[in-house]
Amino acid sequence: MAKEEVSDDGSSSVETGDLESHPRLSLEKETGLASCRVCQCAESDKRGDAALEFLGITPVIESDGKGVQKDMSLHKNIENKSGVVEFVGPDGEVFICKNDLEIGLSHQDALLELGCCCKNDLALVHYACALKWFVNHGSTICEICGHIANNIRVSDFNKVVGSLKEYEALRERTATGDPGPAQAHANNGVDPDAVAAIRRQRLSEIALWFCPHNSSSITNNSNVDTVSQVVSEQPLNIVPEDAGPEQNPATKWAVEGTGILLATGLLTITLAWLIAPRVGKKTAKSGLHILLGGVCALTVVIFFRFFVLTRIKYGPARYWAILFVFWFLVFGIWASRTHGAHTTCSATLSVVPELEEKQVFDGEKAALLVKELRKSFDSGKTKSYEWRISQLEGIAKMLEEKEKEITIALDKDLSKPGLEAFITEISQAKSSCSEAIQELKHWMKPEKVNTSITTFPSSAEIVSEPLGVVLVISTWNFPFLLSMDPVIGAISAGNAVVLKPSEISPATSSLLANLLENYLDNSAIRVVEGAIPETTALLEQKWDKILYTGSARVGRIVMAAAAKHLTPVVLELGGKCPAVVDSDVNLQVTARRIIGGKWACNSGQACISVDYIITRKEFAPSLINALKEELEQCFGKDLMESKDMSRIVSPTQFARLVKLLDEDKVSDKIVLGGQRDEKKLKIAPTILLDVPEEAMVMQEEIFGPILPIITVSTRSQQQTSSGHSFVPIQLLCKNHLTVDNIEDCFSIIKSKPKPLAAYLFTNNEQLKKDYVEKISSGGMLINDTVIHVATRGLPFGGVEESGMGSYHGKFSFDSFSHKKSVLYRSFDADSSLRYPPYTPKKEKLLKAVISGNIFQIISALFGWS
Repeated sequence: MAKEEVSDDGSSSVETGDLESHPRLSLEKETGLASCRVCQCAESDKRGDAALEFLGITPVIESDGKGVQKDMSLHKNIENKSGVVEFVGPDGEVFICKNDLEIGLSHQDALLELGCCCKNDLALVHYACALKWFVNHGSTICEICGHIANNIRVSDFNKVVGSLKEYEALRERTATGDPGPAQAHANNGVDPDAVAAIRRQRLSEIALWFCPHNSSSITNNSNVDTVSQVVSEQPLNIVPEDAGPEQNPATKWAVEGTGILLATGLLTITLAWLIAPRVGKKTAKSGLHILLGGVCALTVVIFFRFFVLTRIKYGPARYWAILFVFWFLVFGIWASRTHGAHTTCSATLSVVPELEEKQVFDGEKAALLVKELRKSFDSGKTKSYEWRISQLEGIAKMLEEKEKEITIALDKDLSKPGLEAFITEISQAKSSCSEAIQELKHWMKPEKVNTSITTFPSSAEIVSEPLGVVLVISTWNFPFLLSMDPVIGAISAGNAVVLKPSEISPATSSLLANLLENYLDNSAIRVVEGAIPETTALLEQKWDKILYTGSARVGRIVMAAAAKHLTPVVLELGGKCPAVVDSDVNLQVTARRIIGGKWACNSGQACISVDYIITRKEFAPSLINALKEELEQCFGKDLMESKDMSRIVSPTQFARLVKLLDEDKVSDKIVLGGQRDEKKLKIAPTILLDVPEEAMVMQEEIFGPILPIITVSTRSQQQTSSGHSFVPIQLLCKNHLTVDNIEDCFSIIKSKPKPLAAYLFTNNEQLKKDYVEKISSGGMLINDTVIHVATRGLPFGGVEESGMGSYHGKFSFDSFSHKKSVLYRSFDADSSLRYPPYTPKKEKLLKAVISGNIFQIISALFGWS
């Protein structure tokens, strides 16, 4: 407590100064604690606590966290302590002669809510500070919100006003020399002078707290008379209709600021249109949308400010400025993002072509992108284990948090059922990422190699080092998996990566661009969206490796572009994947597994889906019936209405498939399905029987829900488009006049380009062995379809026209790594055999060492012939 001094007239002063210069103010602001709106401090001022003690006022405190309030009893026994003298005044008051502030107070004033409409820090106040504020303003009406402060007791307010009047009266009596009440009761044994002095001191403390600016010059009744007049003329806690505080200058500033912002916004819009030809219409349009959003924001704020919150007439201008800026940004971003969506209304469509100027990703920007990524790679950060594992963990986090968004995107692009999307894409990406995280240290560890005697003493190892900056071009049929799986491998190997998703699956492409930007290191991993121009610009650059997934036609274009820079490539293409079905199989299981590898696999739009079936003629009807029954079990009787089968990806692909079905030599071969719905881009599961070899459906990869069945006993010598000729099947069988051995179908498969996958259903062990030995394909599966690609430890890749190179798991790491050979030698045991001059003895010994024959080495050392 600050030291107090009593002046000649009974008033006291505090050496530390008044409230405005109190040193606690800066400390409370730094701590960030809740503070009183009057004194700006968290703890109460002891001068205010003392003033309440002198008046017998107990602050309102909260008894629980629900706003229930009660009064703390003031009647506490004050223990007599050494040096403390009690006096009883004529009216029964107890006066303690020693300074009360030094023996401690019976309570400490805590923060409470005023009970008006103010919120947050504006609602918190110390009780003594609140009484001080309202006494100086003449009522208990909050001048900020205009409502009555319900938690300020009227009796306490009146008690303070009465004490101020009493102090003024006491000062007048002291000045005129009139006797006071204490002198009139001198016969009670109490020193009247001591009582008068103590009373004067207490009233002085009260006046000093509640009227700090007028305590030294209060003789003219300036403050007390004003308060008395207001209290007497106006009932407390009643708000007169015409009463209202004078408008704060902050209000005027806020209104003027609003006008300035609006004028600035309109001026900026005008400038944006004027400079649009110089900066581009897209930039000007984006600025326009943000500014329009800001105008909307200001309109909303002004509406709330002057029509909804009409009682708020003043307040710090900074609050309104912050609110203006906040809503300006919110509406601006909202307007910009809304325009970028694909839900533009028809009224806007006529304006968009004039404003829209798509930023072209040309060769110059592609070169700049590669330069930036190469700079990042050359810095060495992508080579560290920490960077690689952090990116892989970012992908794992992305897959967990954004699974729903990925499923929605796949549904938009392909109407892919949720479970199919999870099984064939999301879970496979999770598995690939999990394997990379678990095995990365092992993959990065150099592989030790044994050395020969010619390099003794020495050691050798194979070091896997990243290639550099690689390009991944994915396709549309499994747009998420076939994008992320190669990217995971490239990151694991420590490369900088550019991903080019397919434009045919725009929802997934956009999602990949957003997700990889948010979850991965953009200085080393980028996504470039677009179509043929963007892909062409990328292929013109020098890459350290290119991985492409798609058709053989585009694969040739990619390989030709890579050859200009001698860039190695991995091509995952496709082809016509056959399924040979023997007659000794479990027909129901076989039918289900064929359906799983055809129609339940993205409606046949997969490079490894079953493209055609070869079986014996007499077995074909049974197989067709089994397929029909299982199709109904899987997709229902109305196959076109099934929600468990994907749609065709685009109208172009739909038209291509319809053309295959409507060909003259094919349309009459349909034994099941054939329905199509162009609006829904759906084609029912369709089975063709004994389609001619020259039909387009047998010459090109189908990539759709059409499945031809070829019976071996009806084939004749025919010519394929690739120049391969069939041998008459009658000549293929050595012991039979007719073809009834399923092994004779091998020539049909061999007559076509090597497929990406080949399937066989049989219980014949010899047939399994022959099929594996004689049929060349990228992958092979016996008695099932497609699931070999999900088997950890198996590479995925094609051969000849079905592709080159492979990836998945460790093979992805190896594909994007260079295997560097390293040999370590010391300076010891440096033999002169390898250096000139070459003598006959050196020659004999060197040949013996190279041969590794110990006897020849001993003979050469001793000079034996």
